Amino acid sequence: MTRFLASRLRHTALVALIVATLAFVLVRAAPGDPFSIPEGVADPGAARAALRAHYGLDAPLWRQYPTMLLSFARGEFGTSFASGAPVDAEAVRYTIDRLNAEETKSPIRSFFTNLVKIEVES
Repeated sequence: MTRFLASRLRHTALVALIVATLAFVLVRAAPGDPFSIPEGVADPGAARAALRAHYGLDAPLWRQYPTMLLSFARGEFGTSFASGAPVDAEAVRYTIDRLNAEETKSPIRSFFTNLVKIEVES
């Protein structure tokens, strides 16, 4: 039984690494810039450069990738672009609860049908 659990844990870690790597590559390969500067900003180039520096996107890819992996391992998922608040376990729980709610009619709701309760430990 221990050998089976160790095998499943290794496979889970491998799949998580592959998914994180694919997400990293796809986001970096997408055309455009994640920061659209509103019109009327005096120097959009400087504003874009400041945002890229703030989020660490000015670093080379070989430095961004391990930084992303280490942040995920620590449970740090970055900062919400919408609210500016850190994305933590509570924010993830809220998102999954909203996806699982009947009134949202989420197309991926079926993925969460067996999920009964999410508890966040502090």
